[in-house]
Amino acid sequence: MSISTVIERWEAMGFLEALPRWEKEELAQIFEQSTKVMLFQTRAMDKDVVDRISDVFYPTLRRLYRRVGVRFELEKMVSDLIKKVGESMEELALPTTKEKNPILDFCIEFGDTYSDELTDIDIFTQEEYVERIDKALEFTRTVLLSDELVSYVNRDEDEWKIKYSDHKKSQSSVRVWNQQVALTLLDQVIKDVNKGNK
Repeated sequence: MSISTVIERWEAMGFLEALPRWEKEELAQIFEQSTKVMLFQTRAMDKDVVDRISDVFYPTLRRLYRRVGVRFELEKMVSDLIKKVGESMEELALPTTKEKNPILDFCIEFGDTYSDELTDIDIFTQEEYVERIDKALEFTRTVLLSDELVSYVNRDEDEWKIKYSDHKKSQSSVRVWNQQVALTLLDQVIKDVNKGNK
């Protein structure tokens, strides 16, 4: 099955809303793989528990992905989530009120606190974090002030290069286009540093 087909399936369910293409690709594949794991691990469980797991499964995965990217042990995460849902059945069954949403609270708490060997490695030191932010700001400034149309910024570990387009556009068109490139760059860098990606 092609990655486009996988993305289309999860987009149709609304699970990839408001994400850039590269995140849709990663998250769609996580959803695809984790669904298989979840279905296997819950095949002999009580229907009420499986229904409750279904309520929190995808929002929790998306929350965890936003925090650590693809750096987590899928099978362990699914096992831990199933166990936590089993322990939290009463709280999850409470009605949603203006002040409290038990399912949302569960997804946030699990996604923000889950850890395993993969989530705990390769986190930026403060010095690496500052260096990466400085580089992102420097490249963002260069893109925004460029008189040439920027296609994209190629980031390969510490080697960053601005790729320029051969197309000629008006100054206002160049600015608008380059602003979008700069926003995409900043968005990706911030997500990477939040996930500890090097």
